[in-house]
Amino acid sequence: MLNRLPIFTIVFLLLLPACDSFVGNADMDAIKACEKKAYILKKDVEIEDRKLKKGDEVKIKVAVGSTWVKIHAYPARADDLKADYLLILYLFDDDFTSKKFNRTLFDERLNAVVTEKGTPGSK
Repeated sequence: MLNRLPIFTIVFLLLLPACDSFVGNADMDAIKACEKKAYILKKDVEIEDRKLKKGDEVKIKVAVGSTWVKIHAYPARADDLKADYLLILYLFDDDFTSKKFNRTLFDERLNAVVTEKGTPGSK
């Protein structure tokens, strides 16, 4: 069993980059930093019986997969561990040129749904 452990570790490390997302590390750090800010919704968001209204102050959570980026919003005053998250943006690699993440396009799409609190045009 111990003889197989180094082989397993080497194979795992070789396959690890294949599981990486299409968002690079620098972009990942930048979009994860968005989670620390407060935003104002630009439009109503309703999923089943859950709703966030235009003008509500929200915070966001970013989830990144191998071919997608999801942005969920929740009320800014809610406990992020207990909050009811609503999907406000879902981008696939197909939404980007050559299936390569582009921060400018990401920001444009996010800014169509929310605006950072404290910026001109926000409450």
